[in-house]
Amino acid sequence: MSVDSYDPTTGRPIFLDTGAPDIGVDPTKVGEYAADVGNRIVRANLAALDAYPYKRAGLRGFALDTNTEYTHSGFGWVQGDGISGGVFAVATGFTYVSVTTGVTVNFPASRFSRAPLVVATPQNSSTVVVPHITSLTASSFLLRLYTLSNVATTGNVSWAAFQKTPTSVGG
Repeated sequence: MSVDSYDPTTGRPIFLDTGAPDIGVDPTKVGEYAADVGNRIVRANLAALDAYPYKRAGLRGFALDTNTEYTHSGFGWVQGDGISGGVFAVATGFTYVSVTTGVTVNFPASRFSRAPLVVATPQNSSTVVVPHITSLTASSFLLRLYTLSNVATTGNVSWAAFQKTPTSVGG
């Protein structure tokens, strides 16, 4: 029995009852699907992961050429297994807020599928400085610094952004 169609979401081969008995099922197609079934696929490289036609949020993929685990965000492949540390996606950085109007910090492209949780820590300041994060999206945020007297200031800041699951920040 040959494959009659494929499930449009998962790629599972569909065999209709009107065909030959089950003993005639094409084992090649069943084997190909069994290799991809579930939430993890293995491919030669990231380009081959991108070419997989049934990508979906939460699908895990492994690139053999770089020995790297990826998780699909629903928008693209994100490095990481989506399980380690209970975090789906992470980005960290260091920036200098050079003007009192703030600085826009951009996340790596396609890293987050939702606006992440962001934590910022001022560095090397002789006074107490409070970071203020606004305009947070899945691709960037605006960072300002203020003194305890509510005066805008400048300075160095370390930041980290976290997304717990492919579909939410908190999980």
